[in-house]
Amino acid sequence: MMEVNLRWLAFSLIFVCLFLALTLLFGARPLNPIPGSVNRPLGRVHQLSSRPSPRSSSFFSSQSSADSESVDGSSAELELPRVAYLLTGSKGDGNRMKRLLLALYHPHNEYLLHIDRESPVSERLDLARFIAFHPLFLLVGNVRLIVKSNLVTYPGPTMISTTLHGMSIFLRKKSKWDWFINLSASDYPLITQDDFLHVLSSVPRGLNFLDHTSEIPDYKMRQRVRSMVVDPAIYRSTKSDLFFVQETRATPNAFRLFQGSAWVMLSYNFCEYLIYGWDNLPRLALMYFANVLSSPESYFHTVVCNSKEHFNTTVNTDLHFIAWQNPPTQHPLFLNSTFYAAMVNASVPFARKFKEDEPLLDTIDAKLLRGRRKGRVVEGGWCAGSEMQAEEPVGKEERNSSSSSSGGRAVGEGDGPDPCGVVGDPVALQPGGGAKRFEKLINRVLEPTYFRGRQCV
Repeated sequence: MMEVNLRWLAFSLIFVCLFLALTLLFGARPLNPIPGSVNRPLGRVHQLSSRPSPRSSSFFSSQSSADSESVDGSSAELELPRVAYLLTGSKGDGNRMKRLLLALYHPHNEYLLHIDRESPVSERLDLARFIAFHPLFLLVGNVRLIVKSNLVTYPGPTMISTTLHGMSIFLRKKSKWDWFINLSASDYPLITQDDFLHVLSSVPRGLNFLDHTSEIPDYKMRQRVRSMVVDPAIYRSTKSDLFFVQETRATPNAFRLFQGSAWVMLSYNFCEYLIYGWDNLPRLALMYFANVLSSPESYFHTVVCNSKEHFNTTVNTDLHFIAWQNPPTQHPLFLNSTFYAAMVNASVPFARKFKEDEPLLDTIDAKLLRGRRKGRVVEGGWCAGSEMQAEEPVGKEERNSSSSSSGGRAVGEGDGPDPCGVVGDPVALQPGGGAKRFEKLINRVLEPTYFRGRQCV
């Protein structure tokens, strides 16, 4: 009997020791969620970076107190946000895409370029060489080109498939990024990336910025919802226009339709949901919008507002300055110098639509992008070359030329060495006036009443 009790006591001691060991091993940190599970977005929605946000706690007031601590930044991951940019262009847009990339470049971000398959091989090769042999891009390795390009029809569903293509490439790389932004060759930034990242560092990472509404005018209901179109780029190797079919269809009742701007800033979590679609909504909606005119202005908006996980993460702005005729037409107005004051006062980080070599772009480079010069990136806190140049003597001609704020100057013509030719700390920021303007916009759209009152309505 004593032998049995001793055996039982030994077994009990072993079990207790094993339990304590497991508790010490796993109890100090939460279990990681299963990849792709519906609980994953909640973990990333509350991630904040090094700047605590007094605005954050109001967004998720329905969450538990444990979650609210993370919203306030006390237990969030302290990292600078990273943006994944998809830049798209069509035939003849190669040079504009180069300029846009240089104006947007920051070593902390990720960049992916896609130029329509309709563009000549020479243009695609020129863009590929520009990326492959640019010293800065080669050093950092954060700029890529989609080599096997897609045929894209404006404004058809192949625009959506190309955007999803870009998202999937970013997700496949498994790099850490927080937001996805799609821009065209007709877009241009109005603030530096130092300004942009500085303000975004205090914004909850799970928010999705897209202009959206469920109030669709009758003429759009007739043209886009009840009518059906076919995009030949889905099944043909040469480009041709969309065409309407005779059949019509009823308004969907399986989900609620939303529309807005095609230009969006989407969270990592929502992009992951769009690609994996574990409840099948993204795929069902994609099949429906394959026959909808101007589907890029509705697909992402409809999916996010019908998703139980993401409908309360929308911020109703596309972060763009766009000028329209009155009444609005299919295409916005081309921007010129007459729009400069309104563009700056809008406090948005991007604007469109610009013609190639529009003089207003030089003004933006000079006044808003720290005097960015032709062929160079925008100077930021990460540029370490300026410290080295301070030790070198500079001639009179070089001083005069480098002090110019013109945005159209050529590199190597008396400008001196590029301060961004040496990469310093990629997370060192030097925010300026653009950050103050952008912060005004963020404070306005994230004010609780404005924020909640314009979500998916």
